[in-house]
Amino acid sequence: MEEATNNIQESKQKLYFSIKEVAELVDVNISAIRFWEQQFDMIKPRKNDKGTSFYTREHIDEFLLIKHLKEEKGLTLGGIKKRLKENKASTKKNFEIIDTLQKIKKQLHNIKTELDDLIE
Repeated sequence: MEEATNNIQESKQKLYFSIKEVAELVDVNISAIRFWEQQFDMIKPRKNDKGTSFYTREHIDEFLLIKHLKEEKGLTLGGIKKRLKENKASTKKNFEIIDTLQKIKKQLHNIKTELDDLIE
């Protein structure tokens, strides 16, 4: 998830992303993106005349939230839908806090590694 978040930060200038880019940023396969798009009404990408989907950063955030609820919280598809329907704002806020804490943890680990290298 951290790598995906870093890649998203690097892509802040882009307005729209292909399904391949989204899958890479969220770190899931393309079929998961397609499946989640069908299952969750909140994800409605733009489509061109050929039917190619284009996703926004908001869509990527939604996919990251779904992935978090599935993998970290162990929720089923039905559980994810229920959680998002009943309490999306709180669920999203909790996810953002967890993501921030994970970034801080990684930064602290990197600092510790650098200090250890200096001591040796």
